[in-house]
Amino acid sequence: MPVQDCSKDGKSGKKFGPSGVCFTGPDAAARAAAVGRAIEAQKAELAAGHLDDELSQGEIEGVVAMADAEGLVAMLSLPTAGPVTNYSAGPEVAAGVRELRPNVVKTEIQVAIHKHEASGELQLVWAEVYVPGLPDAHGDSMSIAGVRKMAHKFLASQLTQSVDVQHDNDITRDLEIVESFIAREDDPEFIPNSWVVCCHVADPGIWLDIKEGRLNGFSIQANVFMQEREIEFEVPADGQVSGRVSETESEAGILHTHGFTVRIGPNGELLGGQTTVDADHWHSISGGTLTEGPVVAGSDGPAPTSGHTHRYSCLEHRIGAPMD
Repeated sequence: MPVQDCSKDGKSGKKFGPSGVCFTGPDAAARAAAVGRAIEAQKAELAAGHLDDELSQGEIEGVVAMADAEGLVAMLSLPTAGPVTNYSAGPEVAAGVRELRPNVVKTEIQVAIHKHEASGELQLVWAEVYVPGLPDAHGDSMSIAGVRKMAHKFLASQLTQSVDVQHDNDITRDLEIVESFIAREDDPEFIPNSWVVCCHVADPGIWLDIKEGRLNGFSIQANVFMQEREIEFEVPADGQVSGRVSETESEAGILHTHGFTVRIGPNGELLGGQTTVDADHWHSISGGTLTEGPVVAGSDGPAPTSGHTHRYSCLEHRIGAPMD
């Protein structure tokens, strides 16, 4: 089936085959051609026994419609099948077809913004975006190579201004990634081999939220290809990790800190915990990198009241490294 002319919402476009979806815009012809390439490559993969099931043309068109420029080029590079008897599918072709399969959208918030530039209010924050080998909120993890590939593709795709707040998909705010790197083995501040970014926060409201602890970490939203793999990580013998939270001023103006203890599950997942009592209150810990609000010492109510919070970190223990 050849690429054909079509129209959508009064705009001219291109589609693959008579029943194909109509793509519009400057890359319409390329996207229609990519659909055809993917369909032909999939036929060859099925015939060679490299795929167990088949995507419909509509499913392929949906993936092509969301592909960025790099992904579109990759799809166009898929070879057509030709006579099946003369076709030999290489591993790169199989990988290319698998990448067209429906992806899983993952959203994680798992690391603290533990460094910020206060001198002169440069309004810059640094933190790990993703730590390799650490089970995330879904119980999944990425390898060192996978984290590096993701970090490099982020910059190559020019996504430094694609920053929103709490995954609201509003990227019109004054937020921009201005530094991105992989932490070295001897990095004194960040977990080795993790992806670290620095964000310039020009938005005054968001900067205030960061300074006061209401926004406490970087988060990613990405399309990923899931693969089962066994990993090993260290869990304390008693399943508990202890440390100290950051120093914070209470509602009464008392500068204070707390000790904390959290429980780690057999798969490295955070099961929650609480802090010690200080300044006549304590805090519960239910996840992430931030405590809940204060609970008055001796109170019977399990729900924390509104008020200050503390940052804490046990990530190093969860990946088998010592904590400062």
